This record gives sequence, C-alpha cells and structure tokens, in this order.
Amino acid sequence: MTTDAAIDIDDHVVVAVLARFFLTMFGEDALLAADVLGGLGITNVDAFHTAAERFAAAPGGE
Repeated sequence: MTTDAAIDIDDHVVVAVLARFFLTMFGEDALLAADVLGGLGITNVDAFHTAAERFAAAPGGE
C-alpha cells in the first residue's frame, strides 16, 4: 500500500465519522441534516449515512 492509498482510506474514515456525528446529532431531521452536511459540501446524505453505518460495523467501530 502506498502512502496515497493510506491517505484515501483515512479520508473515507473521516467522512464516515463526520456523517455519523451529524446524523446522530440531528437524528431523523433530514432537512436539517442535509443543510448542515450541505454546508460542508456533502450533498448526498443517504450515501454518508451508509458510510457511517459501515464504519460503525467495522472492527473497532462503535
């Protein structure tokens, strides 16, 4: 694995953590979550919710 690949993996983990944090914080209020995530440049809330769920299910996740 190259250093670049490690950075890509870390970026995905950071995105998953951010998604989990914001969606947990705002619950099922999709409009508020979409506004907050959209402010971060994240436009597909469902995709990031899925990423957060995968992160949580991975070894070492919550």
